[in-house]
Amino acid sequence: MKAARPVIAALALTAVAACAKAPEHIAASYVPSSQYAGVSCTDLDTALTNNSERLAAATKAQSDARVRDQVAMGVGLVLFAPAVLLLAIPDSSDDLAKLKGEQAALHEAHTAKGCATGVRAVSDEEGAA
Repeated sequence: MKAARPVIAALALTAVAACAKAPEHIAASYVPSSQYAGVSCTDLDTALTNNSERLAAATKAQSDARVRDQVAMGVGLVLFAPAVLLLAIPDSSDDLAKLKGEQAALHEAHTAKGCATGVRAVSDEEGAA
């Protein structure tokens, strides 16, 4: 049994490292707001609304991936070690980071143009709810 302890410890460390990040811990990728410089306020409003919806969906997908990973890790460590292999399923952290960056760039362009603030973006916390 003592020989199995290092293997179990290694599996536990691997599982913890492989868990999907919480959506709020994923930083936005840099997206230059200058790419929206020639876009009208109406089109910026539409883009903000669309991006907010995609950001909310990606935030939920990332949150679901995190929960799935936590369950797989718990089951794998307590009952069935091969369940830890489920942690290899990719999450949506790259998409989420890109969407966060686009949202920030859209907001910056929206503000720089002096557009009306009629569009309400979905925040990370709301998207995760």
